[in-house]
Amino acid sequence: MPQLSDKLLMVNNLYYDLPTNQLFIGTFQQGLYIFNLTTQEFISNKQNIFSDITITRIASLNNDEILLATNGAGIYKLNTSSYKTTPYLVNSTNHK
Repeated sequence: MPQLSDKLLMVNNLYYDLPTNQLFIGTFQQGLYIFNLTTQEFISNKQNIFSDITITRIASLNNDEILLATNGAGIYKLNTSSYKTTPYLVNSTNHK
């Protein structure tokens, strides 16, 4: 499993989630990376809809969820334990 120092990422925003001890890394055109600081491993998110999207901002919504702002694709809500994403505010011109 790749380590944090092995990745070459253009980082836009970082968010540390204390309850899960995870670092959420928003990147330029590489989507979202989630790094577990306890295991020192990246979390594999097979349903990553953000793989080629720019994440411009990450902010806490509540104890279990964060908001991911994208560059033109809207804002998504992500559960920090299950990693399930749901649209929160979607740009109507990009909505499928």
